[in-house]
Amino acid sequence: MRTSLWVVTVALAAVSSWAAGLIAAGKSARPEPHFEATGAASLTPSAAGVPRLDFEELASFVFIPPPFDPSGASAAMAEAQIPASIKRWQGKRVVVTGYMLPSAVRDGLVTEFMLMRNHVAFGNLDAPTINEWVIVRMKQGIRAELKLPIAIAGKLKIGAIWQRGYLVGIYDLEGEWLAAGKP
Repeated sequence: MRTSLWVVTVALAAVSSWAAGLIAAGKSARPEPHFEATGAASLTPSAAGVPRLDFEELASFVFIPPPFDPSGASAAMAEAQIPASIKRWQGKRVVVTGYMLPSAVRDGLVTEFMLMRNHVAFGNLDAPTINEWVIVRMKQGIRAELKLPIAIAGKLKIGAIWQRGYLVGIYDLEGEWLAAGKP
């Protein structure tokens, strides 16, 4: 099963509205997420010498997403908003810590996900901005971890990522390994 990133992106705003409605009604916005996966390889981190890049830096600037553009002409407008202090990480191997939001699953294992700054289902009412997530594509499928923060290492690509005329991200990581919690 594969879900397009633009569908997940649009759904983030709906999750924020849903949580706000629950809190306003006096109900808990903390569902118990559950995701079954079997047969995943255990990926062990080897972070020696790999710099940590946190969302404080990744989200340190205001980014105004360009409108829907099936022609791709707005790519330059998106690229121009990314500061040089962020672009310096282009092509470098880094470790980023955040929360998993799966977007592609194969044989019960997550192969692609959005690594989010905040956990969207646990009472965070503000919809994330596009610089508060990293699109992660794993070389091999992994078990989903939806409750704890995870640390992902890999090569970071920085630039506008378009799908079907929508800007779906500006950070892309070729995931090599992950570890639950903050290592």
